[in-house]
Amino acid sequence: MAKRLLPSFTLLACPAGDKFENTLLLLPSTRLPTMTDLGLRPRKATELVDAAFQLYRREPLQFIIGLGVIYIPWMVIAGFLGLQSADVAPTLTKTMISLVGGVLVYTLAGGVSTVLANDVYFNRSPDLGRAFRAVGMSFVPLLLSMMAAALAVGFGFALLIVPGLFFLAKFFAVKQAVLLEGVSAGPALGRSSKLSEGYKKHILLTIGIVFLLNIALTVGVGLFSRIIPSSLVRLAISTIFTTLIYPLYGITETLLYYDVRIRKEGFDIEYLSTAPAETNAVAT
Repeated sequence: MAKRLLPSFTLLACPAGDKFENTLLLLPSTRLPTMTDLGLRPRKATELVDAAFQLYRREPLQFIIGLGVIYIPWMVIAGFLGLQSADVAPTLTKTMISLVGGVLVYTLAGGVSTVLANDVYFNRSPDLGRAFRAVGMSFVPLLLSMMAAALAVGFGFALLIVPGLFFLAKFFAVKQAVLLEGVSAGPALGRSSKLSEGYKKHILLTIGIVFLLNIALTVGVGLFSRIIPSSLVRLAISTIFTTLIYPLYGITETLLYYDVRIRKEGFDIEYLSTAPAETNAVAT
């Protein structure tokens, strides 16, 4: 059973009024950290994205190294096997390897980004080893919940886009439910669904801003890469770009998770009620 990621004094990453006995990664029951400029308060979509950039700038190397450890080996394997070659028609074997590898990389990258973002947000020193252990301990429910969410979103987009957006908002926090609240796949889907009620427009707007920024940067990098004749160099540029930009998704989703909890469950009040007096100025 996975241990808790958050301090043991209760409620830091649990539903309002609840207490999980077996969530992730045991930490000492010391005083709560302060959060300085990224205080607990409801934020607009644009403010959440801005806060995500601020949080990323606090510990960029931790996020970049964490994603690089996951993504670079996969890109080397993909390049060696010719999985991304546009000159050769993909075989069934290569397609299956690409699918399985992509799912594993997506799950690991999303999980590690979430754990690191949670640590940095609460002013804890991020620890890559601990982040990977946390994801490893909950890998099966994390994988199952993320696959279920992805399938629902994909099926929804096949039904004229709107249902896909609905499921995207509905299951926006399955990673956070598994990793920060320690629930299994089914309850994680239910937890995310419950959190999203009444806030789907806010969730979609926040995710949409990050997505559009990613598209703009991707187009720019793609245009630059087209003038480079070497496929190996193009692959290297693509790998570096993905390693740099992908953490923003995990960071934004984690901040969005707490933002919805603040709006819906009064998480900021609960957090501050358990914090020492010097942290009571955090909510701004």
